[in-house]
This record gives sequence, structure tokens and C-alpha cells, in this order.
Amino acid sequence: HPRGRGVVEGEASTGDSIADQDSDWSWEGIKATGARYLPTRNVEIPAEAVRHFMTEDLITVNATRTAKEVAQELISNDIEQVPLVNGTDLDGIVRDVDLLEGL
Repeated sequence: HPRGRGVVEGEASTGDSIADQDSDWSWEGIKATGARYLPTRNVEIPAEAVRHFMTEDLITVNATRTAKEVAQELISNDIEQVPLVNGTDLDGIVRDVDLLEGL
């Protein structure tokens, strides 16, 4: 691996994740059915400054954009969050889960 970082891949169980109709966390029509196995990685975090890893072509939105427009921006750019700016000031971060909570 470049820069000598170690990556260990494996598999981890999510456990029994079965939701019933009355479960507070289940979404209608979306139910987990039993134990699932997801790929995992144990990654050594680099010691270099974050500027070496940052995204330079930053996508931002302002507060006048609608939730629908921001959701489309997230989808179009295959990202999960976008900075909310006011001129050169960072006002916050809009995450996909924030938009879903608004439904």
C-alpha cells in the first residue's frame, strides 16, 4: 500500500437485526432480515497534515437552495454531505440523513 499504510480486511456480523412492525427504528417497507455480514477494514490513520487528503474541488450550497435542490446536488455528485456557506463563512454541513429526517 502506498505510504506504507496497513489495511486489514475482514468480515463482521451486524448481529440479529430483525425489525417487527412495531419497532421504533424500522421504516415501512425496509426491514432487515437476520444477521448480515459487512466487509470491514482496520486502517492505520496517516500522520500527514489533512491538506494532503482534502477535496480541492469543493461543492457548496447556500441557505436559499431548497432541500430538493441540495438532495439532487448530493446525488449528482455522489456525496453524502455538503458545506452550507454564506459568502466565505461556513454556516454548517447539510448531510443526506438531515434531509431524510425532514421527510
